[in-house]
Amino acid sequence: MAESPGIDKGYKHFLRYNQICFDGIEYGFTDFFYEIIESMLFIKKVDNRNNTEKEFEFPLEIKNTRPEIVLEDFLINLMSYKYSFEGEPVYVHSKVFSKESFDNMLRKGVELRKEREESAILLNLNNELIKYCKSIGLNPEPEGSSTSNWQANCPSGGNHYIMISTKSNEWGCGYCKRKGDLNSLKEWYQSKNKII
Repeated sequence: MAESPGIDKGYKHFLRYNQICFDGIEYGFTDFFYEIIESMLFIKKVDNRNNTEKEFEFPLEIKNTRPEIVLEDFLINLMSYKYSFEGEPVYVHSKVFSKESFDNMLRKGVELRKEREESAILLNLNNELIKYCKSIGLNPEPEGSSTSNWQANCPSGGNHYIMISTKSNEWGCGYCKRKGDLNSLKEWYQSKNKII
């Protein structure tokens, strides 16, 4: 398999997957390359559809760990975030992992995400900002990256989300360029809905 342009010679290809969106349309291939230098893992992600490239660096806890173990940990973590993919990742090719291994990592990633979401719900049962969002039908739900990061429908009625931090008890909408605390959310919602 030919490597994508721009990949340094030290990087080794370790995975290609496709993404199938909810409507059955294939998103396009994504390739991953890696290099381990001392106690650092370097990853390059190449999105062949958009012809874009991202680089990641991860410190390794133990030097000289077998690459497949390090890469498996990376992939499980990647797969535990719902926004890592445009759709469902589907195995295409790997010199390191079989399709069965890939599917197993995906399952573990989804389980990890569900554990984080369940913890977030339990830890934030009495959070006033989350309770208010529920009461006005904004359907707050854990965002998945930590127990304190949530998202909810935007009070503007637009097809986008506000982000909520239960740690700071603040919210923000990048699309509407608004942010604040519980009181500012109440004021915004009431002004949009003419509530007195």
